[in-house]
Amino acid sequence: MNTILNFKTDKALKEEAKKVARELGLPLGTIMNHYLKELVREKRVLYTTHPVPSSTVVAELQKMSTEARDSENISPAFSDAKTAAAWLNS
Repeated sequence: MNTILNFKTDKALKEEAKKVARELGLPLGTIMNHYLKELVREKRVLYTTHPVPSSTVVAELQKMSTEARDSENISPAFSDAKTAAAWLNS
């Protein structure tokens, strides 16, 4: 028995996916069913492309990299957890 699955996605993404599916000679529904079957069988999600961090994350990483290079905002070494906690709470 077949059923209908509705989900929201970006319109441009849908159109691009339909175009690629058409180029492969497959209906988009067939491709989506394949991915769903793989999800059920493998019980995991595989990403073949690396996630791209947001501009906010990139800016924070650049800031932290600069601070580390310039030895700014670096904690001292601690001999025990109590001293570290005291420094963090100061």
